Amino acid sequence: MTETVGAVRGVVSISLPAALCSNLGALADSMSRRAPGLGLELAWMAPSSYHVCLAYLGWFRPEAAVAVDDVMRSIAAETQPFDLTVRGIRPNASGDAATAIVVGVASSPQLQRLASALATQLGGLGFQVPAAPAFDVVIARAKRPSSLGPLCVTHGDDTFPVVPVQMINLINTEVKSNGYEFDVIKKRILGIPHEVAKRQTVPVQTSMYDAALSTDDGWAPGDRHQEAID
Repeated sequence: MTETVGAVRGVVSISLPAALCSNLGALADSMSRRAPGLGLELAWMAPSSYHVCLAYLGWFRPEAAVAVDDVMRSIAAETQPFDLTVRGIRPNASGDAATAIVVGVASSPQLQRLASALATQLGGLGFQVPAAPAFDVVIARAKRPSSLGPLCVTHGDDTFPVVPVQMINLINTEVKSNGYEFDVIKKRILGIPHEVAKRQTVPVQTSMYDAALSTDDGWAPGDRHQEAID
């Protein structure tokens, strides 16, 4: 989609705790100092932006964000909190084809179910989302495909604290007419009982997306679910 004024780029993700982001950021900083000596040109991500991507939605019309938001609500209500295991820094591909440096995140049944549910329901809204994405945290992107192994090998066996997952985020980036971008993060806590969530519904104007929002638990098209947590 053309990046027009008001267009939204969406990423459904799991954020990492600030302490872990700071720890990874310190390692990334030391790696960035070594990169020029290895002839590597990398764009390093800000530690505050580290996240596990569950679904990259690309660019879409702002009005579709309401439907995406309600998908997240229903999935969050059906998902119990769980833990992530984070370990090691490595290239995202072997040999000279690597395009990024990532922190590995171990797959788990809970993580796979969450990603699969998102792919199914977002697919019903017309998004093409893989059911089994790469569960990694990108900390740097190569400006051209490079052999990143020599830079990553020092930290290949590093282990990090287990990450408790209690919510999923929809990160929106809105492009404004002055060329600046800003992120709006909507958080959905996991494990909200259906009977609680249904008591928090309020009617909203119906749209072409409402037909995809009807669920087996009794939520009707046109119902908008209020925030479970800010």
